[in-house]
Amino acid sequence: MRLYCSDMPKLCSVKILLTVLPFALAIAAKADISQTTPLASGNVLNLDTGAIVASGGDLLWNGSTITPQGKAKAYNLGNLGTAGFNSYSSKDSLVYLSVIATSAPIASSVLISGEVFAVFTNGGNVAKVLVTSNSGGSITLQFVTFITPQATGPAITAIKNNSSDIPSGYPSSGIAPNSIFIVQGTGLAHPGTPELQSSADPGIPLTLNGASLTVVVNNTTVHPAVYYTSPTQLAAVLPANTPTGTGTLTVDYRGTQVQAPIQVVPAAPGINFYYTNTGVATDNSTGALLTFTNSASPGETVVLWTIGLGADPADSDTV
Repeated sequence: MRLYCSDMPKLCSVKILLTVLPFALAIAAKADISQTTPLASGNVLNLDTGAIVASGGDLLWNGSTITPQGKAKAYNLGNLGTAGFNSYSSKDSLVYLSVIATSAPIASSVLISGEVFAVFTNGGNVAKVLVTSNSGGSITLQFVTFITPQATGPAITAIKNNSSDIPSGYPSSGIAPNSIFIVQGTGLAHPGTPELQSSADPGIPLTLNGASLTVVVNNTTVHPAVYYTSPTQLAAVLPANTPTGTGTLTVDYRGTQVQAPIQVVPAAPGINFYYTNTGVATDNSTGALLTFTNSASPGETVVLWTIGLGADPADSDTV
Protein backbone atom coordinates (compact mmCIF):
# COMPACT_ATOMS: atom_id res chain seq x y z
CA MET A 1 0.00 0.00 0.00
CA ARG A 2 1.36 3.40 -0.97
CA LEU A 3 0.57 6.54 1.02
CA TYR A 4 0.34 10.00 -0.48
CA CYS A 5 0.21 13.46 1.12
CA SER A 6 -3.14 15.15 0.51
CA ASP A 7 -3.40 18.58 -1.04
CA MET A 8 -7.04 18.95 -0.01
CA PRO A 9 -7.31 19.07 3.80
CA LYS A 10 -10.55 19.03 5.66
CA LEU A 11 -11.73 21.76 7.93
CA CYS A 12 -12.02 19.93 11.19
CA SER A 13 -15.02 20.11 13.47
CA VAL A 14 -14.29 20.31 17.18
CA LYS A 15 -15.68 17.22 18.90
CA ILE A 16 -14.14 17.87 22.33
CA LEU A 17 -14.88 20.89 24.47
CA LEU A 18 -11.62 22.69 25.13
CA THR A 19 -10.78 24.97 28.03
CA VAL A 20 -9.44 28.30 26.79
CA LEU A 21 -5.76 28.33 27.61
CA PRO A 22 -4.13 31.08 29.71
CA PHE A 23 -2.70 32.82 26.65
CA ALA A 24 -6.16 33.52 25.20
CA LEU A 25 -7.08 37.19 25.29
CA ALA A 26 -10.38 38.59 26.54
CA ILE A 27 -13.35 38.50 24.19
CA ALA A 28 -16.64 40.37 24.15
CA ALA A 29 -19.37 37.71 23.97
CA LYS A 30 -22.79 38.17 22.38
CA ALA A 31 -25.75 35.85 22.80
CA ASP A 32 -26.69 33.38 20.08
CA ILE A 33 -29.96 34.05 18.23
CA SER A 34 -32.62 31.31 18.40
CA GLN A 35 -36.08 31.76 16.89
CA THR A 36 -38.73 30.51 14.48
CA THR A 37 -39.71 32.85 11.64
CA PRO A 38 -42.37 32.53 8.91
CA LEU A 39 -41.43 34.02 5.53
CA ALA A 40 -43.77 35.18 2.81
CA SER A 41 -42.67 35.23 -0.82
CA GLY A 42 -40.13 38.03 -1.34
CA ASN A 43 -39.01 38.17 2.31
CA VAL A 44 -35.30 38.35 3.13
CA LEU A 45 -34.13 37.00 6.49
CA ASN A 46 -31.13 38.47 8.28
CA LEU A 47 -29.74 35.60 10.34
CA ASP A 48 -27.31 37.92 12.16
CA THR A 49 -30.23 39.81 13.74
CA GLY A 50 -33.26 37.56 13.24
CA ALA A 51 -35.11 40.32 11.39
CA ILE A 52 -36.93 40.31 8.07
CA VAL A 53 -35.30 43.11 6.11
CA ALA A 54 -35.95 45.12 2.96
CA SER A 55 -32.32 45.07 1.86
CA GLY A 56 -29.20 43.11 2.73
CA GLY A 57 -29.89 40.00 4.79
CA ASP A 58 -28.76 36.44 4.20
CA LEU A 59 -31.63 34.36 2.76
CA LEU A 60 -34.21 35.36 0.11
CA TRP A 61 -37.40 33.28 -0.09
CA ASN A 62 -39.12 33.74 -3.46
CA GLY A 63 -42.03 31.40 -2.78
CA SER A 64 -40.20 28.42 -4.25
CA THR A 65 -36.48 28.53 -3.51
CA ILE A 66 -34.16 30.04 -0.91
CA THR A 67 -31.14 31.94 -2.23
CA PRO A 68 -28.18 33.19 -0.13
CA GLN A 69 -27.68 36.94 -0.49
CA GLY A 70 -24.50 39.03 -0.67
CA LYS A 71 -21.56 37.04 0.64
CA ALA A 72 -23.74 34.53 2.48
CA LYS A 73 -23.39 30.87 1.55
CA ALA A 74 -25.33 27.73 2.42
CA TYR A 75 -24.88 23.98 2.49
CA ASN A 76 -27.79 21.56 2.60
CA LEU A 77 -27.31 18.81 5.20
CA GLY A 78 -30.38 16.78 4.22
CA ASN A 79 -33.67 15.83 5.81
CA LEU A 80 -32.37 15.28 9.35
CA GLY A 81 -35.45 16.38 11.26
CA THR A 82 -35.47 18.02 14.66
CA ALA A 83 -33.06 15.50 16.16
CA GLY A 84 -30.51 16.14 13.45
CA PHE A 85 -30.98 19.90 13.76
CA ASN A 86 -30.37 19.70 17.52
CA SER A 87 -27.26 17.56 17.05
CA TYR A 88 -25.40 20.58 15.64
CA SER A 89 -24.91 22.24 19.00
CA SER A 90 -22.20 24.79 18.27
CA LYS A 91 -20.49 26.78 15.57
CA ASP A 92 -17.58 24.35 15.66
CA SER A 93 -19.87 21.50 14.60
CA LEU A 94 -20.63 23.35 11.35
CA VAL A 95 -17.58 25.47 10.51
CA TYR A 96 -15.89 22.76 8.41
CA LEU A 97 -18.70 23.10 5.84
CA SER A 98 -17.62 26.63 4.91
CA VAL A 99 -15.29 25.44 2.15
CA ILE A 100 -18.08 23.57 0.34
CA ALA A 101 -20.98 25.96 1.02
CA THR A 102 -22.18 27.92 -2.03
CA SER A 103 -24.38 30.86 -2.99
CA ALA A 104 -26.54 28.63 -5.22
CA PRO A 105 -30.31 28.57 -4.55
CA ILE A 106 -31.64 25.75 -2.39
CA ALA A 107 -34.09 23.92 -4.64
CA SER A 108 -37.77 23.77 -3.86
CA SER A 109 -37.66 19.96 -4.06
CA VAL A 110 -35.65 19.77 -0.82
CA LEU A 111 -37.34 22.61 1.07
CA ILE A 112 -39.66 20.28 2.96
CA SER A 113 -40.37 19.83 6.64
CA GLY A 114 -37.32 18.39 8.39
CA GLU A 115 -34.71 19.71 5.93
CA VAL A 116 -31.61 21.14 7.64
CA PHE A 117 -28.97 23.42 6.15
CA ALA A 118 -26.02 25.46 7.38
CA VAL A 119 -25.61 29.13 6.49
CA PHE A 120 -22.48 31.27 6.67
CA THR A 121 -23.81 34.78 7.10
CA ASN A 122 -22.75 38.17 5.80
CA GLY A 123 -21.86 39.09 9.37
CA GLY A 124 -19.30 36.27 9.65
CA ASN A 125 -21.49 34.03 11.83
CA VAL A 126 -22.72 30.45 11.33
CA ALA A 127 -26.38 29.41 11.51
CA LYS A 128 -28.23 26.10 11.44
CA VAL A 129 -31.66 26.25 9.80
CA LEU A 130 -34.57 23.79 9.97
CA VAL A 131 -37.60 23.89 7.66
CA THR A 132 -40.66 23.34 9.87
CA SER A 133 -43.34 23.94 7.24
CA ASN A 134 -43.71 24.94 3.58
CA SER A 135 -47.08 25.48 1.94
CA GLY A 136 -49.06 28.05 0.01
CA GLY A 137 -46.02 30.11 -0.95
CA SER A 138 -44.87 30.65 2.64
CA ILE A 139 -42.16 28.83 4.56
CA THR A 140 -41.33 28.68 8.27
CA LEU A 141 -37.73 28.38 9.38
CA GLN A 142 -36.42 27.52 12.81
CA PHE A 143 -32.83 28.67 13.20
CA VAL A 144 -30.00 29.22 15.62
CA THR A 145 -27.27 31.69 14.70
CA PHE A 146 -24.06 31.08 16.60
CA ILE A 147 -22.73 34.57 17.17
CA THR A 148 -18.96 34.75 16.87
CA PRO A 149 -17.41 36.44 19.93
CA GLN A 150 -15.61 39.65 19.08
CA ALA A 151 -12.05 39.32 20.24
CA THR A 152 -10.04 42.22 21.60
CA GLY A 153 -7.03 40.57 19.95
CA PRO A 154 -6.03 37.16 18.58
CA ALA A 155 -6.48 34.18 20.89
CA ILE A 156 -5.45 30.53 20.49
CA THR A 157 -7.39 27.62 21.97
CA ALA A 158 -5.91 24.61 20.16
CA ILE A 159 -3.17 23.44 17.79
CA LYS A 160 -3.91 20.15 15.99
CA ASN A 161 -2.93 17.88 13.14
CA ASN A 162 -5.28 18.88 10.31
CA SER A 163 -6.40 15.32 9.57
CA SER A 164 -6.33 13.43 12.87
CA ASP A 165 -7.93 16.34 14.83
CA ILE A 166 -6.35 15.02 18.05
CA PRO A 167 -6.23 17.64 20.87
CA SER A 168 -2.96 18.42 22.64
CA GLY A 169 -2.02 16.05 25.44
CA TYR A 170 -3.45 12.92 23.83
CA PRO A 171 -1.36 10.15 22.21
CA SER A 172 -0.21 11.08 18.66
CA SER A 173 -1.31 14.68 19.17
CA GLY A 174 1.99 16.33 18.18
CA ILE A 175 2.66 18.09 14.87
CA ALA A 176 5.16 16.51 12.46
CA PRO A 177 7.33 18.55 10.07
CA ASN A 178 6.03 18.67 6.48
CA SER A 179 2.43 18.29 7.69
CA ILE A 180 -0.60 20.55 7.53
CA PHE A 181 -1.74 21.66 10.98
CA ILE A 182 -4.52 23.91 12.24
CA VAL A 183 -4.56 26.69 14.82
CA GLN A 184 -8.00 27.33 16.37
CA GLY A 185 -9.06 30.37 18.35
CA THR A 186 -10.58 33.81 17.76
CA GLY A 187 -9.46 36.97 16.01
CA LEU A 188 -6.81 35.08 14.03
CA ALA A 189 -7.36 36.66 10.58
CA HIS A 190 -9.67 38.83 8.50
CA PRO A 191 -13.35 37.77 8.43
CA GLY A 192 -14.61 35.88 5.42
CA THR A 193 -14.98 32.40 4.02
CA PRO A 194 -11.81 30.27 4.10
CA GLU A 195 -10.32 29.74 0.64
CA LEU A 196 -7.69 27.09 -0.03
CA GLN A 197 -4.50 28.56 -1.48
CA SER A 198 -2.99 26.95 -4.56
CA SER A 199 0.25 25.06 -4.09
CA ALA A 200 1.20 25.71 -7.72
CA ASP A 201 4.06 28.14 -8.28
CA PRO A 202 4.70 30.53 -6.60
CA GLY A 203 3.16 28.42 -3.83
CA ILE A 204 1.14 29.12 -0.71
CA PRO A 205 2.04 32.41 1.00
CA LEU A 206 3.72 33.17 4.33
CA THR A 207 1.10 35.87 5.09
CA LEU A 208 -2.61 35.59 4.26
CA ASN A 209 -5.51 37.86 5.21
CA GLY A 210 -3.36 39.71 7.74
CA ALA A 211 -2.14 36.53 9.49
CA SER A 212 1.34 35.00 9.65
CA LEU A 213 2.92 32.32 11.86
CA THR A 214 6.31 31.78 13.47
CA VAL A 215 7.48 28.62 15.22
CA VAL A 216 10.58 28.47 17.43
CA VAL A 217 11.88 25.07 18.60
CA ASN A 218 15.32 24.50 20.12
CA ASN A 219 16.49 27.96 18.99
CA THR A 220 15.46 27.27 15.38
CA THR A 221 12.94 29.71 13.88
CA VAL A 222 10.69 28.71 10.98
CA HIS A 223 7.80 30.43 9.22
CA PRO A 224 4.95 28.07 8.21
CA ALA A 225 3.25 28.86 4.91
CA VAL A 226 -0.49 29.57 5.32
CA TYR A 227 -2.96 27.29 3.50
CA TYR A 228 -6.20 29.03 4.49
CA THR A 229 -7.49 31.42 7.14
CA SER A 230 -10.64 32.38 8.98
CA PRO A 231 -11.10 34.40 12.17
CA THR A 232 -11.39 31.14 14.12
CA GLN A 233 -9.04 28.77 12.29
CA LEU A 234 -5.76 28.90 10.38
CA ALA A 235 -4.12 26.06 8.45
CA ALA A 236 -0.42 26.02 7.67
CA VAL A 237 2.43 23.71 6.68
CA LEU A 238 5.11 23.10 9.29
CA PRO A 239 8.47 23.38 7.46
CA ALA A 240 10.57 20.25 6.99
CA ASN A 241 13.55 21.72 8.86
CA THR A 242 11.61 22.24 12.11
CA PRO A 243 13.41 20.31 14.90
CA THR A 244 11.44 18.07 17.22
CA GLY A 245 10.68 19.12 20.78
CA THR A 246 8.52 21.60 22.67
CA GLY A 247 8.50 25.09 21.19
CA THR A 248 6.45 28.24 20.79
CA LEU A 249 4.02 29.13 18.01
CA THR A 250 3.25 32.81 17.43
CA VAL A 251 0.30 34.10 15.41
CA ASP A 252 0.70 37.67 14.19
CA TYR A 253 -2.54 39.31 13.04
CA ARG A 254 -2.00 42.85 11.76
CA GLY A 255 0.82 43.45 14.22
CA THR A 256 -0.90 41.95 17.30
CA GLN A 257 0.68 38.71 18.47
CA VAL A 258 -0.41 35.77 20.58
CA GLN A 259 1.65 32.71 21.52
CA ALA A 260 0.98 29.09 22.43
CA PRO A 261 3.12 26.00 23.07
CA ILE A 262 3.56 23.55 20.19
CA GLN A 263 4.88 19.99 20.39
CA VAL A 264 6.83 18.92 17.29
CA VAL A 265 7.26 15.15 16.89
CA PRO A 266 9.01 12.99 14.27
CA ALA A 267 5.73 11.56 12.95
CA ALA A 268 2.00 11.83 13.78
CA PRO A 269 -0.03 10.41 10.88
CA GLY A 270 -3.58 11.51 10.16
CA ILE A 271 -5.82 10.15 7.38
CA ASN A 272 -7.99 12.59 5.44
CA PHE A 273 -11.61 11.97 4.59
CA TYR A 274 -14.10 13.92 2.53
CA TYR A 275 -17.09 15.58 4.20
CA THR A 276 -18.94 15.99 0.92
CA ASN A 277 -19.09 12.22 0.29
CA THR A 278 -17.71 10.49 3.35
CA GLY A 279 -14.83 8.20 2.44
CA VAL A 280 -11.22 7.64 3.43
CA ALA A 281 -9.58 6.07 0.37
CA THR A 282 -9.71 5.80 -3.41
CA ASP A 283 -9.46 2.93 -5.84
CA ASN A 284 -5.89 2.94 -7.15
CA SER A 285 -6.91 2.13 -10.75
CA THR A 286 -10.05 4.28 -11.16
CA GLY A 287 -9.60 7.03 -8.58
CA ALA A 288 -13.17 6.45 -7.34
CA LEU A 289 -13.81 7.38 -3.73
CA LEU A 290 -14.46 4.43 -1.42
CA THR A 291 -17.50 5.10 0.76
CA PHE A 292 -20.11 3.32 2.87
CA THR A 293 -21.93 2.37 -0.35
CA ASN A 294 -18.85 1.80 -2.54
CA SER A 295 -16.56 -0.47 -0.55
CA ALA A 296 -13.22 -1.97 -1.57
CA SER A 297 -13.00 -5.53 -2.80
CA PRO A 298 -10.60 -8.24 -1.53
CA GLY A 299 -7.26 -7.87 -3.27
CA GLU A 300 -7.96 -4.33 -4.44
CA THR A 301 -5.18 -1.74 -4.09
CA VAL A 302 -6.38 1.44 -2.41
CA VAL A 303 -4.78 4.84 -1.83
CA LEU A 304 -4.98 6.62 1.53
CA TRP A 305 -4.42 10.38 1.63
CA THR A 306 -2.45 11.28 4.73
CA ILE A 307 -0.32 13.89 6.42
CA GLY A 308 2.11 13.72 9.33
CA LEU A 309 4.37 10.94 8.08
CA GLY A 310 7.47 12.95 9.01
CA ALA A 311 10.01 15.33 7.52
CA ASP A 312 11.28 14.87 4.00
CA PRO A 313 13.74 17.63 3.02
CA ALA A 314 13.05 16.83 -0.65
CA ASP A 315 9.46 18.02 -0.23
CA SER A 316 8.71 21.71 -0.65
CA ASP A 317 6.98 23.47 2.21
CA THR A 318 5.04 25.77 -0.10
CA VAL A 319 4.57 24.24 -3.58
